[in-house]
Amino acid sequence: MKKNWELEDLIEHFTLLSQEMRLIGNKTGETRLGFAVLLKFFQYQARFPYMKNEVPREVINYIAKQLNLSADLYKEYDWNGRSIKYHRAQIREYVGFRECTLDDIKQVLDWLRQEVLTHDLEIEWVKEKAVERFRNLQIEPPAAEHLDRLILCYT
Repeated sequence: MKKNWELEDLIEHFTLLSQEMRLIGNKTGETRLGFAVLLKFFQYQARFPYMKNEVPREVINYIAKQLNLSADLYKEYDWNGRSIKYHRAQIREYVGFRECTLDDIKQVLDWLRQEVLTHDLEIEWVKEKAVERFRNLQIEPPAAEHLDRLILCYT
């Protein structure tokens, strides 16, 4: 995700819509902000951030302002607990995605072999195509390092 954002891009990609505000519901504090950041990041990237600091500060500030919260609360959002797992499940359901299975990975790797690897062996390009395919199938892709290993093994 890019690090520098123009206001019009923030408005286009990270404005919370009324139905999203209802989804956020009665969450409070860092939980409210963390959930909203995960939601908008997922809608933009079709995956969740791999690390808390992957989300640009400008994006966090913009989302926090809409929620009338301090952007500093994002630092307190628990990145490893049960809540984030539940939040991710809620977001997946809301956007119509599901978690990736081993069968999904096999199908995407087969698709890559048949449709992509005949054209180019540039690993980053192949990875982009794999992520794009997962997005089109509405499946959350595996973690970046896992996907990298799979593609390297498969190519």
